[in-house]
Amino acid sequence: NDKFHHFLLRVAYRGEGFCGWQRQPQDQQQPKPSVQKLLEDWLAVLDKRKVNIRVCGRTDSGVSALGQVCRFRTRQKLDAMDVYQHLHKLPSGSIRTTQVRQVTRAFHPTFSANCRAYTYLIDVNDSLNFGDEKMNLLNEMLQVIEGRELSYIGLSYGKLKSKTALCTLYHARARLVQTTNQMNNTAICIELVGDRFLRRMVRLLIYTAMRLAMTNSDPCSLLRYVEEHNHTPSYRAAPSDGLIFVGALFNAT
Repeated sequence: NDKFHHFLLRVAYRGEGFCGWQRQPQDQQQPKPSVQKLLEDWLAVLDKRKVNIRVCGRTDSGVSALGQVCRFRTRQKLDAMDVYQHLHKLPSGSIRTTQVRQVTRAFHPTFSANCRAYTYLIDVNDSLNFGDEKMNLLNEMLQVIEGRELSYIGLSYGKLKSKTALCTLYHARARLVQTTNQMNNTAICIELVGDRFLRRMVRLLIYTAMRLAMTNSDPCSLLRYVEEHNHTPSYRAAPSDGLIFVGALFNAT
């Protein structure tokens, strides 16, 4: 018999308040905590033991999340409301729990996910000469790679940890949006939904697409880049502070 109670946690956080998702070897000496450390240490108070939570997508320093998904399990006789109320008292203004629900033992936030979604925002200002023509080109380039199973090894960082670099983007689009901050700025919003993403693939893909659009390449140029590059990327990664992990979809849990 399974002696654990398993919970799905959905959390939102501002990337600027953390050094990233993953615990660091010397986390106590970091000027900012990791999201993992903050949640695990707080849940350990409730669970009365050391806690190890699993996560859907580890985010780098500066990356925010709207619907990060974690799994917490405990031997304590707790229900979803007990866990939610405890997390609601977490003394940090940079993180908020939006959902807690009990799941089966089979649920794993990494391996049970059918797809993941990211959004990247780029402020449009006088220094970024990005008119309607380039905006349309950027969107067309993204649409060309939409729905294709491609190897993104040339748009990833570090050693490949999985058996394959094949990924499929179900949705890849770019559009202009109005931000709701005090400046009421216009921003380029790039939306990506895929079955999986390699390490830093989103940021490398976005920077590459932006560079190609700025040089007035043709709509198929991004597809050719992905197909032809199987080693180190030609471009750097886009800054982390524009990236938002939106969420993930799962099988029945």
